[in-house]
Amino acid sequence: MSAIPKNGIKIHKGNPTLKAAGVDYLFTREQIEERIRCTKDPLYFIEKYMKIVHVDKGLVPFEMYDFQKELLQSFIDNRFTIAKLPRQVGKCVNINTKVVIRYKKTYIITLEIGKLYEIVKDSKFEELLDLCKAVCEEHEKQLLLK
Repeated sequence: MSAIPKNGIKIHKGNPTLKAAGVDYLFTREQIEERIRCTKDPLYFIEKYMKIVHVDKGLVPFEMYDFQKELLQSFIDNRFTIAKLPRQVGKCVNINTKVVIRYKKTYIITLEIGKLYEIVKDSKFEELLDLCKAVCEEHEKQLLLK
């Protein structure tokens, strides 16, 4: 759906910063050079043009951390990049926050994030696996008794 504002150029969904599909536009030499620079340097494009919504400040420039810049550069330089990244970084309020570990649809165990961290940081995966198996077996016994 396109609208036509006072300047006569069709826009997308009432947003004057987005031109409608099929609208011709002539770029200046500076705009073409800027576009070329952005395609060659994704980090420059992100730092100059991308914005995020901050809870308190509203729309702000996206300022990348060093590790994000390194990861981006790895994506650019390498055809394949393997990154071990958590899904929700920084969502835990404290070490007592409960984490539910599930296997398929079966309940396995609820642990405090601090306990889980202690197990994982020391690579005690066998301990975690044994704990999960024991709880799962106990849970299955409880289901059979009902």
